[in-house]
Amino acid sequence: MNQSITFFTKDKIMGDLLARYLTKKSDLELTFVDSFDIPEAKIPPAVIAVDIDHHGDPIEFLKELRNEHPHSRLLVLTSHVSDYIIHHLTKMRNLSIAHKFDGVGYLLEAITMCLENRAYSSPSIRALGKSFRSKAHPYRHLTSQNELVLRKLVSGQTKPKIAEDLGL
Repeated sequence: MNQSITFFTKDKIMGDLLARYLTKKSDLELTFVDSFDIPEAKIPPAVIAVDIDHHGDPIEFLKELRNEHPHSRLLVLTSHVSDYIIHHLTKMRNLSIAHKFDGVGYLLEAITMCLENRAYSSPSIRALGKSFRSKAHPYRHLTSQNELVLRKLVSGQTKPKIAEDLGL
């Protein structure tokens, strides 16, 4: 069984912490990538863990990863609690989410469940996800074009550039 994990993180402390706990599993192959360039892999990793806190547009990057490695389990590590990020993460399929500040125990539980090909959401992410499914949530009624405009604004694009891209 493929027991490999590729971590995308620019957070050296997070990488060192995870490496210290995970190297105890002798059958686990760890690869750390400190950029957001998707490396080619002869054998796709069982789990791809992504620390999205240092990425400009994490949603698009996760979609690219999913397209490149459709059979790998994605694990998102985040400390983001923005409505936009949590809203989109909770809508994505075959994705596990762990809040970095929930503690090492929850991160290790998330990794273990991903290696077993099971989904995981940490307690704080589950609580946030419930609020987005409620009728009172402000993003509940956005059209797909509204969401696209919002994504582009969040990623730093200007209104004239967005209008040009959309043909408006």
